[in-house]
Amino acid sequence: MSSKQFLAVSTHPYVEYGYEKYQHFQPTENVYPPYSLSARPFAWLLKKSMHDLNLKYDLQIDEEVEINWPLGKNWLQMGESHQAVFDYLYKDVVPDQSLCLIYAKQVPFIEEVGRVIIGIGHVKNVSMPIEHKRNKKNGIKSMLLETHISHSIREDHKGCFPDSV
Repeated sequence: MSSKQFLAVSTHPYVEYGYEKYQHFQPTENVYPPYSLSARPFAWLLKKSMHDLNLKYDLQIDEEVEINWPLGKNWLQMGESHQAVFDYLYKDVVPDQSLCLIYAKQVPFIEEVGRVIIGIGHVKNVSMPIEHKRNKKNGIKSMLLETHISHSIREDHKGCFPDSV
């Protein structure tokens, strides 16, 4: 929700484990735009979800490749699978028309478990996922598993929903 851009450098998590099939991945810059939030569709990126997602949404995830990949038992590993999920999720988002609801799971002084809406605005832009940099092109491709959703929510409440408080 910051008005400032933020830069982070991400390393594929399996590089740190020393897995040989992932050593071609290089640190990758991830720019968080001002007035944006990160979105990571956890359930959609789980291997156990891919069969149902393919049946229901025809995502074209290569289940055989994902199932037989020797590492990463829980998460989709192939960049093509990541791209298919993100493409489907955001294909109907229309800038300045689609709503963005920002919530928190924990807020001070509230002991109940649940979600609390902290802002409603319009989506301004969805940044597609960034591909992990690679030092060779013949290794598997992978994406950073989050996108950035820029929104209209501002401190002065202009562009929020409703437009005034």
